[in-house]
Amino acid sequence: MRWLWSVVPAVVLLNGVLAQESLTDRLPSCATKCFEATLPTTSCTSDDIGCLCTDPKFFTTAAGCNALNCTVVETLSATNETRAACGIPIRSQQTTMIAVTAAFGALAVVMVSLRLVDRGISTAAKLGWDDLLIGLAGVSEGLEGALCR
Repeated sequence: MRWLWSVVPAVVLLNGVLAQESLTDRLPSCATKCFEATLPTTSCTSDDIGCLCTDPKFFTTAAGCNALNCTVVETLSATNETRAACGIPIRSQQTTMIAVTAAFGALAVVMVSLRLVDRGISTAAKLGWDDLLIGLAGVSEGLEGALCR
């Protein structure tokens, strides 16, 4: 229990130190160079993030510099850090993509089931190897969808 009294203040202090880390410390080196190079285009100081976030000319110039001098991963990282510092909410299409994938997966399982039921009860058509393979594909699709959620 004694260690808890020394760990909790250390964590609180470390959290405060990390919160004070400036934006340029979190940016990739190429984006930091672009940030510093485009700073003369604005009347804001480098520490005034609120002012920089409201200056569209600065943002456009810095984004163009990042696109020319950074890799795609570095540009995306810089964009994420900058938007987080400005308080811009993260847009995510994750729920939409999951819903579309689940809908098409369910449709595939329904179609496979209908084909197998039709072949099973039909007097003209008999179940063959193609039906076995499509049934296995449908089962694996159903299992994959259930396991990936």
